[in-house]
Amino acid sequence: MDSTGTQISTDIKNYLAEVTSANRVSKKSLQIAEHIIEVNIVGNQDESFYTAAMSHLLLKDNHQAADLSIYTCDQVHCSDVPLPPSIQEFIQDSEEKAKQHPLGATYEIKVGSFFIQYKQQVQTLTIIDYSEGIAINWVYDADLLMEWEKSFPFRSILYYWFNKFGYIIIHGGAIGTRHGGVILAGKSGSGKSTATLACLGGSLKYVGDDIVLVHLKTLIAYSLYNVAKLEVHQLKLFPTLANWVSNPETMESYKANIFIDNHQPEWLIHSFPIKAILLPRFLGRIDTTIIQATAADAAKALFPSSMEVLTITDLSLFRNLSDVSRRLPNYWIETGTDTRQIYKTIETLLTTV
Repeated sequence: MDSTGTQISTDIKNYLAEVTSANRVSKKSLQIAEHIIEVNIVGNQDESFYTAAMSHLLLKDNHQAADLSIYTCDQVHCSDVPLPPSIQEFIQDSEEKAKQHPLGATYEIKVGSFFIQYKQQVQTLTIIDYSEGIAINWVYDADLLMEWEKSFPFRSILYYWFNKFGYIIIHGGAIGTRHGGVILAGKSGSGKSTATLACLGGSLKYVGDDIVLVHLKTLIAYSLYNVAKLEVHQLKLFPTLANWVSNPETMESYKANIFIDNHQPEWLIHSFPIKAILLPRFLGRIDTTIIQATAADAAKALFPSSMEVLTITDLSLFRNLSDVSRRLPNYWIETGTDTRQIYKTIETLLTTV
């Protein structure tokens, strides 16, 4: 490790020692895929902000060593422990560069075993030390974060850390059984959430409707979050889900969020082998039909929206998504107004692929 990396390593160790000794630390253990993730919530923060979306992955009695330990630090709600000078310098440089971007920007550097990312618009900092299996999720004030951040916490950390072990995170829905399921891909508003949620309550189980972890070699999809998201006008299609909306006061601006694990945990499944990729498009007819799509169609549906939702700059994601799309059958699912047909169509498809 060069001198810069050595300095950052020393700074981070000293910072974590100081901030954890000066604050209460609440520990939670999660199992994601085959890995144990420890979440350390530092200071007087709202724990549910970081754990509600991942409650279905919590381990009640964990005695295994963590593969990754995440420390979440909120500058306002922690004791006044400043970030180390080397990290403050990176943030200051990022803020200067961001002045050229009216909507803010994301900046990243890699130094030795460290990956550091700063999102200027929301003032959040991600630090990963791959050699130590430690990550820091720092925010200036979690109370100022957008409501939707609660629905997919730590997504940058999880993307970059799991990527080292042959996984990617995609923007898509995932529904199926332990024997196999489908990924539903498309930009926001394409109908993937409607198609995914139309399958709830039957034999098909929910892995996710927005962000899903995929192992590149085995093509197994793993659940990360149990939050269903719907536009307000879509709630009339799902009256049961409408009764479970957790954010009625902000859903007009941020979509309605439904934490499924709080209401129907039996609808959830942690993983399944992927059998096909479906690309929803709503044509306004009653019936739902499936027609062949190409691998290029699937990659185009997956890549731009995944980059946007994950707020990452890793262009290798396109190569990985293209590879996944070539290895699986791809279909357009032309969804109709009879949502019951969506479920039946997907269930039937899974008996043939």
